[in-house]
This record gives sequence, C-alpha cells and structure tokens, in this order.
Amino acid sequence: MSFPCRIFGLENTKIGSSEGVCDWKHLGDYLKSHESTRQHKDCMLKWINLENGLKSCSTIDSLAQSQIEQERQRWRDILERLLAIVNFLASHNLAFRGHREKLTSDSNSSETSGNFIDLVKLIARFDPVLRLHLKQVKDKTINDHYIGKNIQNELIQLMASHVKTQIVEKIINNKYYSIILDCTRDVSRVEQLSIIIRFFNTNTAEIEEHFIGFLAVEKTTAESLTNYIITELEQLGISLQNCRGQGYDNGANMRGEKSGVQKRILEINPLAYFLPCGSHSWNLILGDAASSCVQAKSFFGLLQRLYTLFAGSSQRWAILNAHVKSLSLKPLSETRWECRVASVKAVKYQLSDICDALKNLAENTTDCQLVSECHSIEKEITTYEFVVSLVIWYDILTKINVISKMWQSENMHLDVAIQHLDAFTNWLDNYRENGFESSLVTARDIAEENDIDRQFKEVRRRRNKRHFDYEGEDEAHKLNSEEIFKINYFYVIVDNVRASCHPRFEALKHHESIFGFMYNIKRLKEISDSELLKQCTDLQISMTVGDSCDIDGHELYEELNMFIRVYEGEDDIISVLKYIIEKKLTEVYPTIEIVLRIIATTPVTVASAERSFSRLNIIKTYLRNSMTQDRLSALAILSIENDVAHSLDYCALIKDFSLRKSRKHQF
Repeated sequence: MSFPCRIFGLENTKIGSSEGVCDWKHLGDYLKSHESTRQHKDCMLKWINLENGLKSCSTIDSLAQSQIEQERQRWRDILERLLAIVNFLASHNLAFRGHREKLTSDSNSSETSGNFIDLVKLIARFDPVLRLHLKQVKDKTINDHYIGKNIQNELIQLMASHVKTQIVEKIINNKYYSIILDCTRDVSRVEQLSIIIRFFNTNTAEIEEHFIGFLAVEKTTAESLTNYIITELEQLGISLQNCRGQGYDNGANMRGEKSGVQKRILEINPLAYFLPCGSHSWNLILGDAASSCVQAKSFFGLLQRLYTLFAGSSQRWAILNAHVKSLSLKPLSETRWECRVASVKAVKYQLSDICDALKNLAENTTDCQLVSECHSIEKEITTYEFVVSLVIWYDILTKINVISKMWQSENMHLDVAIQHLDAFTNWLDNYRENGFESSLVTARDIAEENDIDRQFKEVRRRRNKRHFDYEGEDEAHKLNSEEIFKINYFYVIVDNVRASCHPRFEALKHHESIFGFMYNIKRLKEISDSELLKQCTDLQISMTVGDSCDIDGHELYEELNMFIRVYEGEDDIISVLKYIIEKKLTEVYPTIEIVLRIIATTPVTVASAERSFSRLNIIKTYLRNSMTQDRLSALAILSIENDVAHSLDYCALIKDFSLRKSRKHQF
C-alpha cells in the first residue's frame, strides 16, 4: 500500500520517507495510521489516475509511446518484405548477390547489384514502406538498412531453420520413419550427402518425403557415412530406434552385407530394414543384359555412333531435323538405362527418315571420312538383324521404363512395387516363349516399309574338329540363321534379365516374406485362422528386439479377424490406412495401423535424393561455387521444401530474428 506514496514522494511520513520504518513490532500500527491519512489517499488517487491514463494512452508520454510503436511496426513491415524476397529467390534457385553490393549504385552502370537489392528497388517503386526506407538510406538519416549480405545470410538461415523445425516436429509426432541417403560431387568437387526422411503422416493419411539438408563429407566409407547420419539425427532430436527402413543405392559402401552402412545401422537398430534403390536395380539389370553378348554391345554402340554423327555440327543436325520431324535422336544415358528407350524409339519409328538424312549428309559433304561413316551406318541400320534388335529392345525397355518411372514416385509403396515386379516377371516368361515370333512380325512390317531384305544374314560357322569317328556331328550346324539369332541373342538377353531380377530384388522379396500377408487385406479371408495366427506371431517375432516390440501378434490376429469382415474398400495399404484414419478407427485397430504405417514408410527408391541433386546443380554453379556449406544447405531446404517455406509465419520469424541478437531496433 506504500508503493504509490513512494512513487509520489511523501517525505514527511515514515512510510513514504527514504528512511523507512525500523520498528517491526509496531509496523501494523504504522501502516494502519498511514492508510487513514489524507496524503496516502491523495497518492492512491494519483496512482489510479495514472494507471487509467496509461491504459487509455492519455498520459504525457503517450505520444512518445505511439511513435515507438509506429517505428516498431515500420521495421516489422520492412522485414516482412525482405523475408518475402528471400523466400522468392530461394524457391526459384536464383542468386542473391551481384558484382556490386551497393544500395546506392548508379542505375546506368553495367555492373548489377544483385537480385536481392534489385528486387528491393523494384518493390520500392510501388510500395511506400520500402520507398521511404530506401530514401532514408540514401539520405543517410539511418545507418542500419538490414539489406546487406550478412543480414541476407541470417534471414536465409532463419527461414531454413524454421522449415527444418516444422519437418522434424512432423517426423517426431508420427514416430516411425525411414532414411534415404545418396552422395554426389558438386561443382567444387565436394562430396555432398543428401538426407531424406520418409514417413506416413497420420494427419493427412499420405506418405511424405522431406529433405533435411546437404552434408559435406570428407570420406565416403561406410563407417564415415554412418557416423554422419547418426550425428545429424541426434542433433535434430530424432531417435534412430524409431527408424524402420533404409534406402540407398547399390554401392558396396552402402549395401555391403558385412560392413556397409545398412549393416552398421542394423547393428544399432535391427528393425531398420534395408531395401536397395529399385530404379538403380533396374538400371543394373539392363546394364547386365546389354553386356551379355557382342551383338547387344554392337547394337547400342551403333545407336551412339548415329547420334554422334549428326550432333557433330549444327549443319548436320539441321539436315537431320529437315528429315526427322517428330522424335529427335537421343544420346545413350550412362546412368539411367531405362531411358535408352527414347534412343531406340526414335530410330524404330523413323528408320526411313534417318536413312534419307544419312544419304543427304553424304551427298552434301566433301569430307571423305564422313561420307564413309554415313554409308557404314546406313548399311548397318538397314540389316534385318538390326531391325529385329530394335523391336526386342524397345519391348523390354518400354516395360522397365514404365515400372521405373512409377517406382520413383514418393507415393509408391511396397505392396504395389511387388505387384509390378511379379507382373514383369510373368510378362518376361511369356515374352521368352512367344516374344521372338511377335517381334519378327513387327520387324517384317518395318523392313517392308524400308525395303530391307527380311532374311537373317548367313554367318560362317566354325566347325569343331572331330578327333574320333564315333563323335557326332555338331548340332549347331543343323540350325538356320534365324534359330541361331534366337538362341545366341534373344534368349541370352531375356534370360540375363530374368536371372538378374532374383539377386537384385532379393531384399524386396525378403521384406515380402515378413510383411507380405498384410499387402492385401482382403486376401486374408482365403486363409485359415491357424495360418493367419501363425503369420501374425511370426511378424511379432521379426519385430521384437530384446524386450521391446512394436506389436502384439495375438492382438493383430484379433483385429484382422474383425477388420476383414467389415472392410470393403481398395486392397492397397494406403487405402486401408486412409479408411482407418478418416473413420477415426485408430483406437479400434491400433496394431493394424502400426504395421501398415511401417510398410508404407519403407522406401522403394532413392529418387527423392536424386532429385535433390538436380537442385544442387542449379543452386551451386561454377559462378556460385564459393558459398559456404551452411548457406548451400539452407538454400536447398528453402528450394526443395518450398511448400513448407511458403506457409511460414513471418511474425514468428521476425520475433525469432529479434531475439537471436541484440538489435539496434525493436521489432
């Protein structure tokens, strides 16, 4: 009660004086006596009037307070616009700085001041807030303009930090996740490790894959990469024990069964099942098939020679374009074999036009070597063997290309991938039996259109010397040219593809042996109760580590028995999960939801990591190769996760910005 008296300085009382009261025994009497005085009541009245004045902004300093609030709001408006510019440049992978970093640089100068400052100037032409701000900077009435390179870096790091925080929160809330890793060298020859986290979002009932950042790694050994990922997860606050899947390429340091990254992670968490990249496995299968015989190597070598011939100069390419109107020739991809279907398709459907282009090129050049090359290629591509090879490879590459493209979607999950793999192997078995005859039918039509002799070339057959009279005659000499081509070329390619599918997708089949009965819920009606109980208990055993287990087998059995009687939707696991979540049945079928979320979380390919490398090549170019690793990773996060970046709350960003350092201005 004496506080108002102290504020308004009643020095003539013991309570209000600076000396105070030392007689604690009689303090109550002093207070009671003081509260009844007129001076105390006057001070209380002044205090109440002051309090009401402060609330109604009618005090003597209200104008100053209003000016402070206006200044604070002005700086908030400025920062909101600067954050929007940072977001725009980062999401479009544009450079921030230019050759001259001066806000007052000459507009007639050929040296640019950078996209960031130029955008500030552009917006200032239509926005009064930035227009006033730039005027004050040019007039030197303020020194802190918050547009310099250091503030740019701070804003980039701030926004990337908030994006990463939102992603990490979603990962932790949904518990189970998978890690996807891949490495590449940037333009500065620094090995960049891309980290992708995949999980099933129970709020949206969708699979999500989010980019966490790039890490510069000095060594790409399995031990080094494992330490990098463990350290990064610890810094993010993500528990490695909740990891349920690993997705890497087929490199020995990643998939090694004894000391690879996947093995080292499994030693820490045995439930982090590893699946090699499916698209990369398809590439390896096709690479093995293309190297399985001399004729296959020669076929793709001829396609590359044909492209190289016309791509050698702009005049040659103009001649090609004059004859080939729809599909342009494509070079052979060294890393994506399934994409070679574009090279084969262009030749298959435009063989006649390409031959005309070769003849035209030979007639309009004086280069003897070029003429010889044109005649040589034309002679080779107009053989019946080449036409049949076009049809065979087009059939195989088209099938694999379609599957590989579908697998690269982040929404792809294991049950659908297994269906695609089984369908392909069935198609390949049927193609081995009937594909050669159907290929000959298509090849004869193409040969007839291009006046190509529809006969296989007779080749000289080497005879094996008979050492004894009782040795039989070599059976190969009894076969005609067509049968020899079928055995030595068609069967070799198809059998090589079929044989490579088993070891390349062994991990996929192993995962199916554990979780496969859950891939199709409706099919569970066809099996007996004892078999279903056995599979549920086996799954519990597979998911048990020590004393902990994600599920209880008997509870899963009981839930499945109830669920299959009422569910009438689609068979795939995503449809089942959406049904459970949308109908709010997670408390009724919690074990089913957990199992299906773990299956959905497991990655099929590492395509998301590969896509992050495309952004890396755009962000860090030979003109921008000196940026720091933190800036590179932050820009990549804002670019790749632009949907999250656009949803950021600028007020929260500004508040965090003001708290990170002691600022000269209040925000």
